[in-house]
Amino acid sequence: MKLVYIQGGARLKRADDGSWFINADYTDDVWQRYLDICDELVIILRTDDETYPLHVCQAKFNKVIVRPNVKTIALPDIMKPASRFFSSKIRHKISKIVYNEVKDADRCILRSSSYYTIQGFKACRKYGVPYAVEVTGFIKESQQTKGFAGRLLAVYFESYMKKMTRHARGAIYVTNQALQSRYVCPNMVVGCSDVLLSDISDKVLQSRLLKIDQKINKIVIGTAGNLDWSLKGHKYVIQALSELKKKGYTDIEYQCIGVGTGAQIRENAAKYDVLEQVRVIGPLPHDKVYSWFDSIDIYVHPSEFEGLCRSIIEAMSRACPVIACDTGGNFELVENRYLVPVKDYFAIANKILLIINDMQRSAVRNFEIAKGFDKDVLDEKRKCFLKEFAHYDK
Repeated sequence: MKLVYIQGGARLKRADDGSWFINADYTDDVWQRYLDICDELVIILRTDDETYPLHVCQAKFNKVIVRPNVKTIALPDIMKPASRFFSSKIRHKISKIVYNEVKDADRCILRSSSYYTIQGFKACRKYGVPYAVEVTGFIKESQQTKGFAGRLLAVYFESYMKKMTRHARGAIYVTNQALQSRYVCPNMVVGCSDVLLSDISDKVLQSRLLKIDQKINKIVIGTAGNLDWSLKGHKYVIQALSELKKKGYTDIEYQCIGVGTGAQIRENAAKYDVLEQVRVIGPLPHDKVYSWFDSIDIYVHPSEFEGLCRSIIEAMSRACPVIACDTGGNFELVENRYLVPVKDYFAIANKILLIINDMQRSAVRNFEIAKGFDKDVLDEKRKCFLKEFAHYDK
């Protein structure tokens, strides 16, 4: 069986020695999910125009899977620069390649809504190829964060996401409820996060409870996310710190990890007179992120939009108390008492004070919820879905 996988978000990266790499989320284990149900796998991805030094690729990305039965197709990036979207020549080139691969396919998997997956959807409809959709987030909201071009395309991509799921043979969602209610698939469906957790051991919870018992110094709160993306909401935590400082609570440190310079975070910290309480750490290797979660006392996720936030799940897997904005599927993870309205820094400040006196109970509750995202549990759910999809009668 030939399976065509199309994704329009991740970009292939070319190293200066000519080899290809991809985002760190795409490990060989991820590709093995699809190889388990097919004889031939075709991976269609867009390409980053930049050429990277080999050592940078090796440090930040994963090497593209190379096997005799795997073919990777690199397509032009139609969104960078945005003017490319209006190039009929580039659009025709992309469509032609996608249609040619889908025409001979037995099954297709379309991940999220993009120009590439929309072409895949149209090709599947034309040639009668059964397809499944991987629904990873709220399309309209995420597109609207991508500048003027994104706002123009938000309605277009949103409408196609609904069409794609409506006609799909199956859909796999990263949420259990939130995305399913908007992007409805009438056929086989499953809720299965794509988070990759480290081993969940009871020792993690024991260490957290001991840390809470011994806490005598400052409280450390943290946020993981792009440091330069304002919609990640760091500003609202900084404003919350400022409000707490006015009330005399100054033994609170705010740590931020993620890619980017963090210049705006520092600027806001200075503006609200809490610069001495804010620490911009920057990016951490994935294997160091869990150690960071272990080192903080409270995880705060102030992002203005989400699908199902992986960093919240990761924090919960380390028995970390969590405060988050009530957006996307966060309500499926965070208990209602610690959800706050988007942009409401007064609420964040109040919840920080509330959770400080509720850390043990919150840690136990979050750790138990995170067990449902154990790798073996999710792998089995995904495996059953893909196996059923592969044998779904035409």
